Amino acid sequence: MTAESPSDSARDDILQELCEAKRSALLATPYLSFDTRFLGRDGSKLLLWATMSQSVAENTLSEQPLRIRFPWNLEMWSGATKICGFDQEGSPRLLRVAIPQRLARDELRQHWRHERCGKT
Repeated sequence: MTAESPSDSARDDILQELCEAKRSALLATPYLSFDTRFLGRDGSKLLLWATMSQSVAENTLSEQPLRIRFPWNLEMWSGATKICGFDQEGSPRLLRVAIPQRLARDELRQHWRHERCGKT
């Protein structure tokens, strides 16, 4: 597994670990981010805790390029995904998203704090 893109089996292991621990994640469009939590897998779909209404999921998240961002191994990772369904029955509400084909590091800070340390 490289730092740039884990293999398919490593990706599946990472996602399985996140689902078992019910870790936090972000569903991010270029304009909005929604907190969510991994709940499990259903075949080729990830089950996420839906913090938004069904209309927001259908009208906002489905219309924009969507990424799932999550912390793993002390770094932020992300992958492109899409909405596959919304289950409002029961508790919690479930959002079904496609498993990302590729995961990549997604550290937005680029470690600027460490680079500038002692240079002021």
